[in-house]
Amino acid sequence: MSNIQTERKYFWSAYQEALMENGEPFSLKFFYDTDGKPRHYAHVNAGRFPTNRCICIEFTPQSGRVRYGVYLENDVALFDLLYENKEKIEALLGFRCTWANGTRGKNARRIFCEKEITPYDCESYQDAIDASLPRLLKFAEVFDHLI
Repeated sequence: MSNIQTERKYFWSAYQEALMENGEPFSLKFFYDTDGKPRHYAHVNAGRFPTNRCICIEFTPQSGRVRYGVYLENDVALFDLLYENKEKIEALLGFRCTWANGTRGKNARRIFCEKEITPYDCESYQDAIDASLPRLLKFAEVFDHLI
């Protein structure tokens, strides 16, 4: 198993443990590449949102960050509507977000937060998990009615 696969396994196991310790406020659905290797993201409460709209967590140790929030694929109209209400949405969330409108030629639009991590540092991963849990709950609460 490669270092990256080992880190992914550790991170997602730690995330599942944190969810259990917090009464399992949401569930994660993991995604796999065609070769069966796990990808670097999971959807929160998968099934409640269409596949092109979700709340997700991205973990890529070599990037030095964990990113989490709302992902909209090919939905320019919805993103534009949400962006027009950016201040209201951030007030409901209780924190500011990064709003990315189809960056780098991709169709993905995102409303997200991120936490810096030190690659291959377990304590750093735990800090990111602890920071993301309450914010993911707010994302689910606020966007449940908007998406």
